[in-house]
Amino acid sequence: MEWAPFILSLKLALVTTIILCVIALPLAKILAFSSFKGKPVVESLVSLPLLLPPSVLGFYFLILFHPSNIFGQLIDQMFGLRLVFTFEGLVMASVIYSLPFMVSPIQTGLQNLPSSLREMSFSMGKSEWWSFFNVLLPNIKISLLSAFALTFAHVIGEFGVVLMLGGSIPNETRVASIAIFDEVEALNYTSAHQYAAVLLVFSFSVLLFINYLKKVKNWNLSLITKKQSSTQFLHAEIEPKSVENIAIDFRKKFEQQEINLQFNFKSNQIIGLTGPSGAGKTSLLKGIAGLSSFSEGEMNWGKEPWNKATRQMVSPQCRKLGVVFQDYALFPHLNVQENLCFSLQSTNAFYDELVEKLELEELLDQYPNTLSGGQQQRVAIGRALLMNPNFILLDEPFSALDFRLKKQVVEFLLASHKKRNTGMLIVSHEVELLNKICDKVFLIHEGKLVTEAIDEPLNFKLA
Repeated sequence: MEWAPFILSLKLALVTTIILCVIALPLAKILAFSSFKGKPVVESLVSLPLLLPPSVLGFYFLILFHPSNIFGQLIDQMFGLRLVFTFEGLVMASVIYSLPFMVSPIQTGLQNLPSSLREMSFSMGKSEWWSFFNVLLPNIKISLLSAFALTFAHVIGEFGVVLMLGGSIPNETRVASIAIFDEVEALNYTSAHQYAAVLLVFSFSVLLFINYLKKVKNWNLSLITKKQSSTQFLHAEIEPKSVENIAIDFRKKFEQQEINLQFNFKSNQIIGLTGPSGAGKTSLLKGIAGLSSFSEGEMNWGKEPWNKATRQMVSPQCRKLGVVFQDYALFPHLNVQENLCFSLQSTNAFYDELVEKLELEELLDQYPNTLSGGQQQRVAIGRALLMNPNFILLDEPFSALDFRLKKQVVEFLLASHKKRNTGMLIVSHEVELLNKICDKVFLIHEGKLVTEAIDEPLNFKLA
C-alpha cells in the first residue's frame, strides 16, 4: 500500500474546501436573505450535483474542459492550465460538484436563526457584512462544521467524477478512491482492504471530532470580538438630545391585514402603544427602526425624510435608535458584558450605574442561554440605553419582570429619559402602567389608530 493516494486525496479535499469557503459563504448569505427573480434558478443550479449521477457530471466536465472545446482553450490561453487528466482539473470539478454540500447547511443555518439577531445588529449601527461575519456566523457553528465536514468527506470519497475527468495518473490524479478501484480491478483485495480501512478510520475520526466540538459550549467564531471592561469606556458627559418632531404615516399591506397609521409626537416624549395582539404594533416599531419597509406613506424625523413610500431614505444603521425586541435578541455567542458593550457610546459612570440599577453585576460573565427571561430582558434594556440613542423603541419591555424589578427598571428608564431628553415608544398591554408614565397613549385596533392622546385611563377589552 502506498501513501501517495491518501496525501493526494487530502490535498484535493483541503484545497476544494478552502476555495468553497470563499464561494459558498457569500452565496449562502444571498440565498438565505435576498429575494430576486432568478433565485429559484440559482438554487436549482446549486443543488443540481445532488441529483445528477457522478458519471454524468464527469462526462460533461470532460467535454467542457477538453482542449478541443472553446472553454478548455480559453482556460489554457488565459491561465496556462490544462484541466483534463490534471490535479487542477480535479480541483475545478470538485468545487462545482461539492458546492451544494457546502452551501446547503450554511443557508439552512442562517435561515433558522431568529431574524431579530440580524435586525438588532443593523439597528446598532453595524453593516450587513460585519453583522454576517461577527453575529450570524458565530451562531451557526454546527452548520458550518457540517458544511466543512460534508464537503471534505465528499471530495475524499468521490469516485465517478474523478475517474471520468482525471483517470488514474500516479501523483497527479490517482486519489485514494481510484487506488481502491485499481487494486480491486487487479484482484489485489488485501491492498484494497488496506486503502479502504484507512479511509474508514479517517472518516470516523473526523465525525467523532465534530461531534465532540458540538458539545463544547461558547467557543467563539466571531472575527472581531469586543471584550471591554468598564474602565475602557469614554468619560465624556452626555449632552441632552435636541427635540425633533416625528411625523409618521405608516401603511403596510399583508395578505389578511392592512395597517394604516398616522400620528405625530416629539422625540423627547414617552409614547405608549397598546392594542390586541396582531393589531400591527410590532410592525410599526420595525417600520420606524427601518427594519421593515413601508408599502405606502412616509416618515420624517424633523426635516429629514426617513421613508418615502417603499423607498428607504435612511438605513437602520444611520437612525441611531435603541431597540428592545420581544424575544430580547441577545447575541448568544457573547456574554452579558459583551452584549451590553456591543455598540457602547456612553460613559463609564453611566455604565456602572446601569449595571447596578438593573442588577446585572453577578451576570456579566454569563451567556444568554443561562439567563432567565427577566434577566435577558434587563440586559436588552441596558444594551439599548448604552447606545446613547436618539430615541428608544421597546416592545413589551416589562413582560418578564416581577413587581419589584419592574418598578426599579421603570424608575431607571424615567430617570434616564429626564437626564438625556431621550424619548421612548413603549408597546405594552399594561394600559395602567402606560397611562402613568407616558405623555401620550395610542390604541391600535385592526391596523388603525382608534384612540389618541389619552389623558384618562383606557377602558377596553383586548381581543
